[in-house]
Amino acid sequence: MRGGCDPACMSERHGMSAYASERPTSLLTIAELARLLGIGRTTVYRLVNTGELRAVRVGERLRFRPEDVDAYLERGSP
Repeated sequence: MRGGCDPACMSERHGMSAYASERPTSLLTIAELARLLGIGRTTVYRLVNTGELRAVRVGERLRFRPEDVDAYLERGSP
């Protein structure tokens, strides 16, 4: 995957166990999601733009439901 890391790579390289232990219960901002997954904000935008990660709009801002993040991570699991 050019310029980023697929979900399986994130689990190995970016400590997805940290995400699992800190799993939020409310909507996440782009900055919060990037921090939790250990990726850059640009990568989060790319995942949304390619349809790999589902986001919801709250006004003009993007937010992420924890269950959508879980689904994204599960799709990349071996």
